[in-house]
Amino acid sequence: LQALPDWPCRKVLVKSLRKEMIGMTAIHSESDIVEAVAKQATQRIARKIAAEFQRMRIKHSGDDSPLKTTWDEICVQIQHDRSILWDVFDETMRAVAGGHIDTLLEYERAAIWLQTDSGMDWSFQEADERGEMAVVDDDVIDYILDKGVYALADEWSNRRIRAYIEWADGG
Repeated sequence: LQALPDWPCRKVLVKSLRKEMIGMTAIHSESDIVEAVAKQATQRIARKIAAEFQRMRIKHSGDDSPLKTTWDEICVQIQHDRSILWDVFDETMRAVAGGHIDTLLEYERAAIWLQTDSGMDWSFQEADERGEMAVVDDDVIDYILDKGVYALADEWSNRRIRAYIEWADGG
């Protein structure tokens, strides 16, 4: 948190996270708190994005596929094989994620950015040598997709996804 500006909510946030994290993980430093904030916000946004794609019915797998939603399709592509249209799905998810990062509080966006390579590089510079923190939205989107949405899709399962993967594997 030393890298973060002195926001009025900083002390309340630290107390809240410390209470919430008791029993979950040991807090050894302010960076643990920043990481927890980033993780919570990333998971919240990932769940919202997954819910949006669960309402969509755009699929590459065809009408005869057991897959019902776009989210099913994304999960199969993450868990099994990416189709030639993966870039289309990825770009759509980036656009949806971009809409959601506007809902993040300033400190949440900063906490997520500080987990990225650019954010870590910035935070590891000497305080008197680094410039002002400039959160890069594309870095935040990449992090939310990689650590949130794609991680969630990799773990997600239902009978349709299992049936499709079994069929694709020749079973």
